[in-house]
Formats: sequence, C-alpha cells, structure tokens
Amino acid sequence: MSDPLDWNAKTIAEFRANEGKVGGNFEGAPMVVVHHRGRKSRREYVTPMMYLPCYPGFADYARQTTGVRTIPVLELKRA
Repeated sequence: MSDPLDWNAKTIAEFRANEGKVGGNFEGAPMVVVHHRGRKSRREYVTPMMYLPCYPGFADYARQTTGVRTIPVLELKRA
C-alpha cells in the first residue's frame, strides 16, 4: 500500500495544475483543498477533500443568483 501523504500530495498537485479538477477515482467530483492546523501540535496540514454540496438556508439565494455568482457552502461533520 502506498503512503497516504504521498497520495494526498499527488492529488493536491493535480488539483492545482488543472484548475481544481482531478482524475482517477475522483474524476468529476467536487473537491476542495483544506488548509488547517493540528489542535494540539499546531502543525500545518493541507488535505484534499471531496464534498457533497449542501445549501441549507441558502437555496433561495442560490436560485436568485444562478448564472451570476456561485458561493460554495460546505458543511463539515465529524465522522
């Protein structure tokens, strides 16, 4: 099995090189690259994440601004 950090680094590089698009298992899926810090270590991390669009409370606004602007709203939940 390959190192997950190496796999993440390759995914992040592909994401950045292709204007936010990646291939393979994630081809066509919406993806973001999240920059964050460890709670205790304060170490910086960069993690690619696939997401499912969730717009609670923003559906009407999104409908009114279709074609004008897109505001991505992500809901993060503990697994």
